[in-house]
Amino acid sequence: MDDDVYLRYRPTNSEWVLRHPGLFTSSNTYGGHDSMVDTMRNHCVGVSVDVVNDINQFKWLGSYYVRRSISSPVFFNMRNVNGIKNDILMRYNVDPWGRQFPCFVNRITSDYYDSCENKRRYGYWVFYHNRVLDNGLLLNNVVPQMILTTTSLDGVSVGCLDLIEG
Repeated sequence: MDDDVYLRYRPTNSEWVLRHPGLFTSSNTYGGHDSMVDTMRNHCVGVSVDVVNDINQFKWLGSYYVRRSISSPVFFNMRNVNGIKNDILMRYNVDPWGRQFPCFVNRITSDYYDSCENKRRYGYWVFYHNRVLDNGLLLNNVVPQMILTTTSLDGVSVGCLDLIEG
């Protein structure tokens, strides 16, 4: 059962919080009744119809992790300048278990993975006010609303949603 993976592997990175619709426990780490699609819609008020349609395509990710620690100024400092991975980007390129994401914004990949062939398992989507970019370069001088990065745990796809705070 895919849901078991969330109970077997507790996160080690405290910035991430599990949202697991249908599973409610007394722990402050687990629970949350909003689906990822609902969370995305609530965070992206006033986005275009195309963005809402793209958000609806992620219903296949039931449980997910969310992080609210990226602010607009931090996001601008996250840019990959001349191919050099800076410290800020490296701090945020970490999943709930402290592992580097196989594929992260601006195609930064870990040493273990040299490509992102399995887009559904290892990919990222950047949600702007009027468009969604998947596994592509970031728009210059525009702060996105959120970034969805996927990874896997025991073969189960796991969604990790960064909500960019204005």
